[in-house]
Amino acid sequence: MRDYLLTLPWNKTAPGPKLPADVIEKTSMKYREALRILTGRDIE
Repeated sequence: MRDYLLTLPWNKTAPGPKLPADVIEKTSMKYREALRILTGRDIE
């Protein structure tokens, strides 16, 4: 997500830009992977 936001002409103040679905999905997958690695559990 950070890499995507850095490509935008955004002044980094609220409100932030809307995120495309693919960026949200990729970010979610990375957090789920981190949870599995750290705890051995999945989000149901």
